[in-house]
Amino acid sequence: MQAEIQNVVELVNKLNAQALATAKEVAAINTRVVDKLVSQQLGLVTEAVQGGVKQLELLREPKGVKEYVSAQAELAREGAEKVLAATRETVAVVNAARDELNALVEKGAEAVTASVKQAAAKKVA
Repeated sequence: MQAEIQNVVELVNKLNAQALATAKEVAAINTRVVDKLVSQQLGLVTEAVQGGVKQLELLREPKGVKEYVSAQAELAREGAEKVLAATRETVAVVNAARDELNALVEKGAEAVTASVKQAAAKKVA
């Protein structure tokens, strides 16, 4: 009976250690994702400010309505391209994180299965 209790305690300790290691890896993945997304958002804010400055420059320079509307359309196109590129980058970052987390879950499931099988083998022996 004492040996069985010891085996259960060892299994629980091993599973807890594996869970802690996995939690640290998840935290590292999350930190990388947040860093990338915050950096990207800061880049978009910078682009928005620069777009605003260009808007003001257009108003400052005396031009005809046709030229002004054309310049506005060009600024809108540039802005849309930058947002689309940022969206694609965001999708890539999130997909990479998903892949890392899926691999981590698979690795963890394999480790738990191996630990339980090892404990079961001890009980049989």
